[in-house]
Amino acid sequence: QICSEVDVIIISDYGKGVCTDKVCSLCIKYANESGVPVFVDPKGNDWHKYSFADYITPNVKELGDVVAKKLANEDGILSNVASGVMDAYKIKNVINTRSEKGISLFLHDEQIHIPTSAQEVFDVSGAGDTVIAAMAAGVAGGLSVYDAAIMANFAAGIGVGKVGTYAVSKEDMLKYI
Repeated sequence: QICSEVDVIIISDYGKGVCTDKVCSLCIKYANESGVPVFVDPKGNDWHKYSFADYITPNVKELGDVVAKKLANEDGILSNVASGVMDAYKIKNVINTRSEKGISLFLHDEQIHIPTSAQEVFDVSGAGDTVIAAMAAGVAGGLSVYDAAIMANFAAGIGVGKVGTYAVSKEDMLKYI
């Protein structure tokens, strides 16, 4: 019933016990059956509970955690790991947040690197949450994944330019753009 009333689902796993294997897998299963895209902000080194999600949004450290390696923030290395993650967990797309290097989209048949838009960084708290929220809102609103990622990158750039966590508003985005 929920899937018939929403345009997108975000599973933001903070590793506090709410996002159990059963909760995540059932949520993803029902969303897939209803054609509702699922975005996941992962935690931990076992991503089986996120299998069949449409998008997963790890940062470089989280991507390394799942393969038990410290990864260099380099295109080729991240591309190889993202490809392996998509195969191993049947996740359709990896949206890798890369700090000062921006965002990389690892899609089924292509990869796109979007440089950061931050001007001055004061606090990175909440940047990943901002990215997944903006990505999901963009896709739910009909944007392509690429355009949603550009919007998410802008939003994260605004957020990290503030002290503390900051909820980026529509007005912030319009002013920034």
